[in-house]
Amino acid sequence: MPSLFLGLEIARKALAMSQLNLQIIAHNIANASTPGYSRQRAEMLTAPPLAYPSLSRGAFPQQVGTGVNVEAIKRIRDEFLDQVIWTQNGSQGRNVSVEAALQQVELIYNEPGENTLGSLIDRFFAAWSDLANSPELVSTRANIRENAISLSREFNRLTNSLEKLAVDHASQVRIRIKEANNLAWQIAGLNTQIAQVTNLGENPNDLKDQRDLYVEELSDIIPLTTIEDVNGSLSILIGGLRMVEYDKVQELRVTNDPNDIQNVSIEFTNHITPELYGRGKLAGLMEVIYEYIPRFIEKLNNLATAIINRVNLLHLDGFGLDGMKGRPFFTDLRTAEITGTFSLPTGATENTTLDELGISKGYFTIEGAKITITQDDIAPGEAIKIKDLLDRINNAQPFVRAIFHTDVGGNSFIRLDLYNPVEADTEINIFKGSSNFFQVVGLDGATIDFLTANETYSSSSDMISLWASILEDLDIIAAAEDDGSGIFTGPGNNGNALAIAGLQSLNNAIGGASITDYYSASISVLGSMSQATSRLVTSQGVLLDQLNVQRESVRGVNLDEEATMLITYQRIYEGAARVTNVVDLLLDTVINRMGI
Repeated sequence: MPSLFLGLEIARKALAMSQLNLQIIAHNIANASTPGYSRQRAEMLTAPPLAYPSLSRGAFPQQVGTGVNVEAIKRIRDEFLDQVIWTQNGSQGRNVSVEAALQQVELIYNEPGENTLGSLIDRFFAAWSDLANSPELVSTRANIRENAISLSREFNRLTNSLEKLAVDHASQVRIRIKEANNLAWQIAGLNTQIAQVTNLGENPNDLKDQRDLYVEELSDIIPLTTIEDVNGSLSILIGGLRMVEYDKVQELRVTNDPNDIQNVSIEFTNHITPELYGRGKLAGLMEVIYEYIPRFIEKLNNLATAIINRVNLLHLDGFGLDGMKGRPFFTDLRTAEITGTFSLPTGATENTTLDELGISKGYFTIEGAKITITQDDIAPGEAIKIKDLLDRINNAQPFVRAIFHTDVGGNSFIRLDLYNPVEADTEINIFKGSSNFFQVVGLDGATIDFLTANETYSSSSDMISLWASILEDLDIIAAAEDDGSGIFTGPGNNGNALAIAGLQSLNNAIGGASITDYYSASISVLGSMSQATSRLVTSQGVLLDQLNVQRESVRGVNLDEEATMLITYQRIYEGAARVTNVVDLLLDTVINRMGI
């Protein structure tokens, strides 16, 4: 029979166990509203039983229990859910960044409105219609000038605002990287403490909760994965590259072009670039800088180029009130050219027909516009002139002007000029197709030459402005058209004004669409993208809320449950105390009252 002292030991263990559980419950209740806290529970196991020898021992094993042991204090947490939430958190971080940027772009455009780009385009072309009604009046000419100035300034404002938005987001990239590095160092510091406690055989639950909270904050910025080592330290990886390993951190940093502060890239201090996988605020910011904002700037530039070049091409061919022609309406900047590698046959002029040059039927493309030469165009006696084909090229697209150029030596060439391009480094894109036109005029294989104007050129929507001479002399505005005679027929001629007014609804003005339709489509795309991203943020937010509810059901502190546990261990403590008291009385009887 075991000693009475065994009962005392069992009661002692019960008292210690219940006291520890009461302390754990108190800790849970105290941290019920602490962010990131995981409720804790003592892991209890039955103590090894005591086998004792006896002469009256039966033929089967007889063992007496020795109470309870507390093996560890563990936090209740679903690590798989944590990983899922960190992944979804990164996706939401990206979505929120893009949503905020698109909303800012919408504010910059501010469509529809009274003085927005769309309304200014309408007023600009309406002013040309008014000029057509009274081409000789100063007031209608002044109205065109003011509307052109307003239109140019709005293009400038939109471009500058979008570029500034990109610069602001580049600054945000630096801020987010600083936050990510700070969080990484805090995680590394906690790794050291956690490893020290783990190596002593303890569970650093509160330290791990704090670390997981930092990891969750970090997952909002970068797409991370984690690996926990045997000593409890956590490694943070971005695309397979370790950012945190035990107490070491490979910091992120921003590199940028000193001449272009919005041109940023992200890399580790060892010059390796991490893959962001489209998750995290950094990924969203980089998408905004390199995808979304450039897309809208390009749309603006395409629109500005189309308006400048379409208007200028007609204006150059029209007469002002002074009877002069050959002057642009907007500032006309030629940035590049391609000239035939050899001259045309001696005696060739703009009136030379295609069949005389041996040009075949077929097609070729310039800036994506397909120019077709039919059999009728080259039929002897009916063939069109070189001038007609050059006009066809110029009317097909608004970027490149094809001209018949004669140099000082009297040699004639076909030259493609790039005027007011989308950006300074824009090239002239041509494809020879099935016609031999490029081969005949020497453009096949010719190289592009960038001109000195390219050195100061930025973009069409940034450079657009009214030609300086028109600011001083309204008579320059060319309302009259050339009827083919090359002679000014008088101030009442309004043909050119009508032609320019009609550019707004010209179906192939830009990209196979009219100027109005092209801009409306751009605004519609912006609105659709913004709405789609907002819906994505909302649906992703619902998913995260559900995941967090599911996680809280596992790790969260339920005060009712804790109160029940509190009563349970209070009763256990009282019972153990009662056992102690009874054993004490028995020992008193044995020791003090069983005398001889």
